[in-house]
Amino acid sequence: MYITALTARSFRNYDSLAVGFSPGVNIIVGANAQGKTNLLEAVHFLATGRSHRAGRDGELVKWGRDLAFLRGEVSSFGGSRSIEAQIPAAGRKSIKVDGTELRRLSDLFGIFQIVMFTPDDLQLIKGSPGLRRRYLDMQICQISPLYRHYLQRYNQVLRQRNKLLERREARSLPVWDEQLVRFGSAVIRYRLRAVEVLSPFTQRHYRAIAGEGEEMKLAYQPFWAREGEGPPWSEDDIQGLFREEIRRVREDELRRGQTLVGPQRDDLVFAIADRPAKSFASQGQQRSGVLACKLAELDYIQRESGEYPLLLLDDVASELDDERRERFFAGVPEGVQLLLTTTSLRPLMPILAHGQVFRIANGIIREGKGG
Repeated sequence: MYITALTARSFRNYDSLAVGFSPGVNIIVGANAQGKTNLLEAVHFLATGRSHRAGRDGELVKWGRDLAFLRGEVSSFGGSRSIEAQIPAAGRKSIKVDGTELRRLSDLFGIFQIVMFTPDDLQLIKGSPGLRRRYLDMQICQISPLYRHYLQRYNQVLRQRNKLLERREARSLPVWDEQLVRFGSAVIRYRLRAVEVLSPFTQRHYRAIAGEGEEMKLAYQPFWAREGEGPPWSEDDIQGLFREEIRRVREDELRRGQTLVGPQRDDLVFAIADRPAKSFASQGQQRSGVLACKLAELDYIQRESGEYPLLLLDDVASELDDERRERFFAGVPEGVQLLLTTTSLRPLMPILAHGQVFRIANGIIREGKGG
């Protein structure tokens, strides 16, 4: 899967942009604050309907304009598709696929699959559990419409149940408890399976990048699990443990006015050399681990969907030493389209011969030469 062309108008610092990409390596080079990350953000928006960094959509509209426009032409085994987005400075965005407006944003997921790295992703291992849950959800949502349905329904039930808890309406809770168990258990099952598939991919890529003979392991930790407890859990196990935890915390929930159990409290746990990475990983180990996860995402999506997603890399070259950088790029599977940003071509010499170079300044992009 790859993007062949991108058009943007009044998006971030772009007045008007039209660029075509090769199906291989595309390198966007320029000084800081010239629009490199904005270009990747535009591609990310076309794939997900969201910015990876803006708090609200209106921030994406160029200052002084009323509306931003994006259009991407994408190709996959299933043929070519066009995706358009109109983003008003105030109001509701509109997204069209092949000229037809989508009724729900979730319908966009999976049409154009991506994996993205930004320097903020280096917090994945040591940051909050919410970062790791979103990391999992992003991958699964791109390949499973049913998971998107379960996750949406769970979040709807969670919001309604929290309203009842805030109002201390204990008599109304049992019906919502069962829905919480039903949809929450489905979310957990999908996440457990995803980690089961991701883990060996991540281990392999970590060994290749770190080059230190260390092992990195992933484990999904549901809200009921204590340290050292792990799968397998059957569907009946998950639902039974879920109900047991609901009963256990009932009084606490009523007192605090919020749901205290469920997959919104789960975590993805990393271990390096059998030690908790969140507590003990060095900066170098964190970088190797996060980039191994990104390569594992490529393998996971290819296994589940039959083709590789597009790989977006924002300033990855500056985050690695020469050896790890070379090992990372060696781990990118053949046939994956790359869009990557950099302030200097020097660190990218090993892949430069295979790449198309674009030079960017003040929101204007031109195809350039390497070197």
